[in-house]
Amino acid sequence: MKLYFYGAARTTTGSMHVVETNSQRILLDCGLYQDHRDEAFARNSHLPFDPKTINTAFLSHAHIDHSGNLPTLIKNGFAGEVNCTTATRDLATLMLRDSLHAECLREELRDHLLSHDDPFGFGGLKYTRMVDESKAINTIRDACVIISANGMCEAGRILHHLKNNIEDACNTLLFVGYQAENTLGRRLLDGAKK
Repeated sequence: MKLYFYGAARTTTGSMHVVETNSQRILLDCGLYQDHRDEAFARNSHLPFDPKTINTAFLSHAHIDHSGNLPTLIKNGFAGEVNCTTATRDLATLMLRDSLHAECLREELRDHLLSHDDPFGFGGLKYTRMVDESKAINTIRDACVIISANGMCEAGRILHHLKNNIEDACNTLLFVGYQAENTLGRRLLDGAKK
């Protein structure tokens, strides 16, 4: 028998272990890894084993760092059963369905935003659709509010706005959501200067 530790080893996220016997390859947990954005994307996008070689999977519990990478496993060829308690099944089903539902809603919202000049019904609010429009915000000298929904300041246009506006004493950077450890958002919230 062999045991492989692919996640939650020297870290607390991305639980993923394979037990290999003469006739079976069993996966224990298939969690999302959460840490530095590039490393998290790479780890979550590319499993460290061939999912087609896994006979069955077991979930210890439903937390996203133990179950969240099941869609990647299945997308890449896993065809076995996922075994877990009834409570874990119910919670994981809700969370993973919610992720799929959120993706559909994002597409629906994107279509709505792209087809309306004033998508939120606030006079004077402008949704910037194109990168050039977003960059042009840096030339505005009147008071304005820039709203960005990027989680933890890790990607997208928020990086451009931060680079061009964070050092101006007239500007305020306001966080309204959680900023995970090792993210730019967390470093800024903790007072990092660089």
